[in-house]
Amino acid sequence: MQTGDAFSSNQRRWLWLIALAGLFGPNSIFLYHVFFRQDVLLSALSNPVALAFMALLSYLFARWRVNAALHWGWLVVLSFLGGLLFAIPTYLLLRRPRSDG
Repeated sequence: MQTGDAFSSNQRRWLWLIALAGLFGPNSIFLYHVFFRQDVLLSALSNPVALAFMALLSYLFARWRVNAALHWGWLVVLSFLGGLLFAIPTYLLLRRPRSDG
């Protein structure tokens, strides 16, 4: 997987739109459950499939060196802040292209 190339301005624009849609779309449902339905939130956070999926994505992003600027743990933090639809594009946008020369 080649990660040294920077995104074009059009690609960056689409990634930001996806990240914002994830932050204000599905994440608003998550925030509702954080503040008003903690019982449902706790059962979702104890779901081993969801945790395994997040761990697998974090491992693969670290293995593929997708982001040279951020530690893989930030993908987990961003996932808890805004869900994967927010975390993945944001994590990709915050990366620093590698200098291979």
